[in-house]
Amino acid sequence: MQTRLVTRALIYFVGLISILMFLFNLIALNSESSDESQLAIEHFFQIEEKSFSFFRERTMMNSENVKCVPTTYGISEKQDPEIFTVYKEYSNCAELNPGSFSIENETLTFTCKGSGLFMFSNSTSEEIFGRYDMKFKWETKGKFEKSKNSEWIFAKCLKNKLALLRNIFNITSAIRAKKITEQKKAQYGKKDNFRPLTVLLIMIDSVSRQSFFRNLPKTVQYINEEIINTNSDLSQKFLLYDFLINNAHGEKTPQNMAPILYGRTLEEFEDLLLEYSIFDEKDWPVFEELQEESMWKHYERNGFVTSFLYDSYTDYVSHFTGRRIFTDHTVCNFWRAASVAGNYIDYTDESQCIGNKWAYEYAFEYVNGFINNYKGINKFAYVHLDVAHETTGLRLHIADDNIIKFIKNILKYYEENTNEDLFFMFGADHGRMATVMSKEAWNEKMLPFQLVFANRELIQRTKSHNNLLWNSDRLVTRFDWHKTLKHMALIPYTQIYNEDELVKDFKSYRGISLIEKKISDDRDCKSEEIGSIYCSCMYTKNYIDKPFEDYYLKKIISKGIKGINSFLTKNGADQFCHNFTLGNVVSAYEVFTTVKDPMSKKNYYIRISDLDFPDFQLDFEIRYGLKNDFFYIPNKYGLRPYNEKKIMTQRGKNKVIVTQISSITNSNSNHYCQELPNKFTKFHDICNCKEKSNMVYSLYFSESDGLSCKAICTSYKGKCVDYEQVTLNKNTIINALKQQDVTINQVVEGDILGIIGENLLIPTLPYCDKVSNSTALLCVCYSFLK
Repeated sequence: MQTRLVTRALIYFVGLISILMFLFNLIALNSESSDESQLAIEHFFQIEEKSFSFFRERTMMNSENVKCVPTTYGISEKQDPEIFTVYKEYSNCAELNPGSFSIENETLTFTCKGSGLFMFSNSTSEEIFGRYDMKFKWETKGKFEKSKNSEWIFAKCLKNKLALLRNIFNITSAIRAKKITEQKKAQYGKKDNFRPLTVLLIMIDSVSRQSFFRNLPKTVQYINEEIINTNSDLSQKFLLYDFLINNAHGEKTPQNMAPILYGRTLEEFEDLLLEYSIFDEKDWPVFEELQEESMWKHYERNGFVTSFLYDSYTDYVSHFTGRRIFTDHTVCNFWRAASVAGNYIDYTDESQCIGNKWAYEYAFEYVNGFINNYKGINKFAYVHLDVAHETTGLRLHIADDNIIKFIKNILKYYEENTNEDLFFMFGADHGRMATVMSKEAWNEKMLPFQLVFANRELIQRTKSHNNLLWNSDRLVTRFDWHKTLKHMALIPYTQIYNEDELVKDFKSYRGISLIEKKISDDRDCKSEEIGSIYCSCMYTKNYIDKPFEDYYLKKIISKGIKGINSFLTKNGADQFCHNFTLGNVVSAYEVFTTVKDPMSKKNYYIRISDLDFPDFQLDFEIRYGLKNDFFYIPNKYGLRPYNEKKIMTQRGKNKVIVTQISSITNSNSNHYCQELPNKFTKFHDICNCKEKSNMVYSLYFSESDGLSCKAICTSYKGKCVDYEQVTLNKNTIINALKQQDVTINQVVEGDILGIIGENLLIPTLPYCDKVSNSTALLCVCYSFLK
């Protein structure tokens, strides 16, 4: 056996560098194998473990026989600078709302200028989830004596507003959880060595795996140095698993959280709740009955104290959970009150301060309080945060230090309380798509980050290390996480896996427990009910023998070429790039998203060549659209929304399917147009470069009132040159004017190209459409030689 293990290890060793992650973790848990195996593994792995790191560009290992391999893992580090630009800054919350606010020994202390008014939370039973009209009012400090059980309080002093959110121990919940725990221990014959378990499901909305590495560099460094590094103290106590192909089930939060929290798809909920609405209180009991299937009720029935915190008051997830959430601790009203008391907005690109802290800081502090309050008791918490739900990624980046602090505090508790276990799922519902529409950007949205932190003793006792390690490199679904979470609720009592016990609330056998089973190499999106448009992996290709005879292909190609040429012309790039004329369909294949038949949904992948330049070839990717999607126009790494040009395809009587072109790229790197100015870099993939000699520039001087340079150039059968080109060539313009005996002493910035006295105005913004009634207008126009 020892020889076989060493041989297997050597095979892995010659693989990709990412295997080091696997090697390190295998040392950590050699106690899962026999003594003979331990010697063989330790002897080999000690050599390389120092080289391991938790890194961004990790790709799937040993993918030769794996059916689902991503076409791309998202926007790469190399592409980042051209796609992600920070456009704004955020104010410091502590500077906006100076002062302090605390409660110690039931004494309320605050420091800020002016007399104080307070807003207190209601009882837990009155917590309402989502957009619901609730009345909040300011009270005097004397009212606090009647509100000692308030989990949240706001204070107002003149213009400043402060907030406090805390978890308060609930003796009733603790007694219930302990009572059920004793019953479960008796049921499963667990007499000795009982270890309380904490399961945390912490979700940050809209963070891809690539975004995690892009925007949280300090957190990545902390994980590498303090958890992965074998010389660190924490690495001896905790393990980390990084799930590479954590495929989303849709673009939106409900599509992903419904399967995780309930084991149902959003579509199934829509069918069940077709006649009911959260906006009608008479229907609320229907949602509350369905909530018996929820993850938190499953944990409650298995002896856990439960908590639900969602930092939004907008209706998304509430459409299937309902308004009332039946957990021991529910934090919903705080965010609605914050919108009233402190101008907090849940979905915005702007700052999200509540008092003198960021919104997510309150959530982190609350979770830490929850964990410490229920020491020695099973605990489950679901937390959903919107800190990353903005365009640039900057707000998530600012949270870097606080995320490290949060992870440190969690691990510190379990480092000190060694008789308790931790299973900490830290992930996202889906990724945040960039403004570009490309394969990389789309897969980034479909591959949210997912980490699992766990203490070694838990992993060792459940013998789950090899399964988690294997599965972190395979296609993982939302149903897998649902089944895994349900399984974890039984771990304090038994190591025997009984799937029937996990699905008795709702008879769904979708997904597997990731700690119990290994994912098959044959798994793909079809088998796991992930729609083709959301699948990060490639399906089987079906090549089309005669693409010119395919009605839909011709329509798609025609629309695509028309869109490209229109885009070049409208943006002035046609002065550098030839319009595309279809020469040949080089290759075309289709990928069926369901059963292969003439009526089934499918995606197209097409390569076309230019009539006049046969080696200039473009690759089209056309995805089946579930709704009326925009037709997208290319930029350097993909496409941007341009206009509502729909490609309608007729498939059967009265049935119209909308198809979207999701990416257009240049298959020939030799056609990179070096002459393109910086502002046109996004056109490189679709630009077949013109020779400079084909272009003629002319300078026109006009004192005509009411005419723009665009109009003047048009009258000469030319087009107005963009302001950036004017700026780059201002010396050429000055020399041309001097040849006409025009004296220029100074160049100044303006909003047109013109002359005032002996000053030359150079535009700093688009000027071609502007007119001037007081300044002599200069126009630089271009045209092409026939």
